[in-house]
Amino acid sequence: MLLVQKKEATKTVAGAGLETVDFNVGGVIHAFGFDFRKAAAALMTEAEIEADVGNILIKVDGEPKIEMTAAQAFDILRYRTSQYNVFTPSSVLMIYVNGLGMLDRVIDRSALAWGTKGMRSISAEITIAAVATLASIEPFMLVEPDPERTLGRHYCVRKLADYFASTGVQQVDKKLPFGQPDINMQAVHFHMGAGSGVFTDVTIKASSGRGVDNEIYPMLKLAQHNAILHDHRRAPQTGWFHADFNLINDTLGGIPLGPLTNLRADITWATNAPLSYAI
Repeated sequence: MLLVQKKEATKTVAGAGLETVDFNVGGVIHAFGFDFRKAAAALMTEAEIEADVGNILIKVDGEPKIEMTAAQAFDILRYRTSQYNVFTPSSVLMIYVNGLGMLDRVIDRSALAWGTKGMRSISAEITIAAVATLASIEPFMLVEPDPERTLGRHYCVRKLADYFASTGVQQVDKKLPFGQPDINMQAVHFHMGAGSGVFTDVTIKASSGRGVDNEIYPMLKLAQHNAILHDHRRAPQTGWFHADFNLINDTLGGIPLGPLTNLRADITWATNAPLSYAI
């Protein structure tokens, strides 16, 4: 299987606001790439990208499929890949939709990639928070040349936010997705947010119509939890608690959401939580 790079037109960024990129539909998409540049096509550091680029929302036929900030995208990519290689990003942000870093075999990664037969549009809405250094964006995709593959089973990222301005146990209830047929949740990544808020452990509980919450991801101290992740070739990132439900790297793994009537997280905050934090 050969992955080819498909470039789109470079967009000039004049100021803060929303930039929309329209991708050409075709083939099987394995990754989206965004090459952020300063004036005169000079390279940008990761810190410069994170300062200027906020939310990135990728849609298929107008339906949201991937949503996260540039900073979150860099962290999740490192979580998946840092044990395979160490790389300092320079200008380019990659968003893989094929389970890179989770699945070892290319044939397995292809199973989660996005077939485009029957699609009408693919777009990315990029929030430009500032233009301290950003001058242009060159979008591109890594594509497997197969015109007959439909979207089918595919990889998505949903972004949420919550708040808890106190210490102790916070119950994140009726906010995590549940009850959606044909969807398996691979992981939930909790960010501690800005400031001094720190949580020490997270417990995930689920119910399936019996009115009883069962622990499906029991409480572990953060150090114990991170050690398990590391032994399964994950690279825990500073400021995150990664509740990973597919450490065995099975394309059919994760938590099936269809039978669930609730999915809840109990977060123990050791110091005051920030006004908001990302999930």
